[in-house]
Formats: sequence, structure tokens, C-alpha cells
Amino acid sequence: MSDPSSTLQHTDSDSLPFLDDNGTGLGVATSTYLDAVVKAKDEDKDNVKRQFRGQEDPFRWFSFVPNMSRALDDAFKLWDAVGVALG
Repeated sequence: MSDPSSTLQHTDSDSLPFLDDNGTGLGVATSTYLDAVVKAKDEDKDNVKRQFRGQEDPFRWFSFVPNMSRALDDAFKLWDAVGVALG
């Protein structure tokens, strides 16, 4: 018989977003996106959003993300849901 305390147990925190490596990467990408948009001049904000979502220069360094636009949309949907739940 194995010792139950020696096995990994599933906890609610295991299902939290941004917890694993992929989620952490999405968190970094989302934070970088928001920083770039906030720092851009008003007339440049739409261009910065398009460049980032299309992984154009200078935002080409997220090459491991096959669809940045979809990934960001998923991140924003998550935070919208958190806002509703806390609202």
C-alpha cells in the first residue's frame, strides 16, 4: 500500500490560468502587449496593436506563439470573466 501523503494531489490551484509554462508565457505576452499600447502615443495605439497581434517588428520575438491575436483574445476573455465574477 502506498503512502497517500507521498502522491501528488490535484488541488483547485492546479487549474488556475497562467500557472504552467504556457500560461506564464501568455501572461508575459499580455503584459508586454498592454505596456506597449499604454506607452504608445494616442495616434500610434492602433498601429502598435496591429503590429503586436501580427507579430511584426519590433514584436517578432514571440515566435513560439502560433496565433498571437487569438492568444490575446483568450487572455482578455479570461480577465473579463474574472471581472464579472468579482463584480
